[in-house]
Amino acid sequence: MKQSGKTLEYRVTLVPPSRPMHLAEQRGVLGVQASSLDDGEGMRVTTVTEDSPASRAGLKPGDVLLKVNHYPLLSSSALNDALSSHEAGETVTVAYRRGEEVREFSAELAPAPERDTDVQFSARRTWKTPLYRLAVIGVEFEDTPHNEHIRAQDWERFFFSTNVCAGVSNVTGQATYGSVNDYYREISCAQFHFEGKVLIG
Repeated sequence: MKQSGKTLEYRVTLVPPSRPMHLAEQRGVLGVQASSLDDGEGMRVTTVTEDSPASRAGLKPGDVLLKVNHYPLLSSSALNDALSSHEAGETVTVAYRRGEEVREFSAELAPAPERDTDVQFSARRTWKTPLYRLAVIGVEFEDTPHNEHIRAQDWERFFFSTNVCAGVSNVTGQATYGSVNDYYREISCAQFHFEGKVLIG
């Protein structure tokens, strides 16, 4: 590229925009509800739970959360994403803005409250169970050559394994970043998972 009349060359490494994260077994919470801003970075606090880590730190409705452990809060799901890998009892550092002043506090996360039987993935879809059982039946077509290197256990690993597919290559040499089960565990904050079996004749 050219900048101020000079030709500059940069070397970059492209990576996937999302990779499966380690999910907390007992997820920690701050005790706030917040919504993303339409005109800037951060999430505006709408509710602070009484006697929560956030309330004890002095957070108030109207404050704007900016970062959690230096993780910028740029979208409506950012706070959930930032906390999903932290266990209850862990300490996080939160940067927020009150008026024109940027402040920071550290807080020990509280255990997430028990959920009911509804497991919500997004505002568009609610699942009624934390477990989905799936049977996968292999079908071959005459015009598609059979790949003898792909076994039933490879398909089971692809669909149902937990934390074993990240950062490795599959049997066809492609890099993988998680199984189907890993994906749903990630977006549900470990509240939903897959179990099942692959059947190949």
